[in-house]
Amino acid sequence: MVVCALLVLTVRLYQLQILRGDEYSAPVGEQLPQVLFVPADRGMIKDRQARILVDNRPSFDVFLTPRSARARSATR
Repeated sequence: MVVCALLVLTVRLYQLQILRGDEYSAPVGEQLPQVLFVPADRGMIKDRQARILVDNRPSFDVFLTPRSARARSATR
């Protein structure tokens, strides 16, 4: 019973990844590059002695996926 279930699972994974992989990877590739700008609408947060607890500073997050990366020599 277990061998039969593993065989069915293996065949289904082969169908989805190998035979129909291009069909599913195309929509995913279109969604990868996204740029989001979220303005910080708040000011500085201070405590009762007027010490700054939170300040507005620019922050950036960079994500590099193997699919979007160029040659390794260009990233060094």
